[in-house]
Amino acid sequence: RQTTPGPIPIKGERTGPLQDASVAGKPAKHFTRDTFETVPPGSLNAREIPVKEEVLVAEHAGGFLVLQYRASAALFAKHRPAYERAAASLGPLTKSP
Repeated sequence: RQTTPGPIPIKGERTGPLQDASVAGKPAKHFTRDTFETVPPGSLNAREIPVKEEVLVAEHAGGFLVLQYRASAALFAKHRPAYERAAASLGPLTKSP
C-alpha cells in the first residue's frame, strides 16, 4: 500500500518509485513521498502544510525494520543529514532482544 495509489487518491500526494538502498550493510528498499498535513487538525481554519517523507525498509530477524524521516517540505533538506547519520549508525542487524 505504501508505494501504490490507494483506492481514493489524495489530491496533492505523490509517492516516488521504490528504489534499492542498504542499511547496516544489508539490502533495503526506500521511497519518498510528497504530501501535506492539515494544521491545526480538525480546525475550521486549518491550512495545508507541505510535507516530505522518506521511508527505508530492511529485512531483520524474521521481520523487518522501518526507518522513517518526515518533515515539512521547507525543512526536509536542512534536517536530512541527521536522518542519514541515524541510518548510518545502525549496526549489523542481528537477532532482536
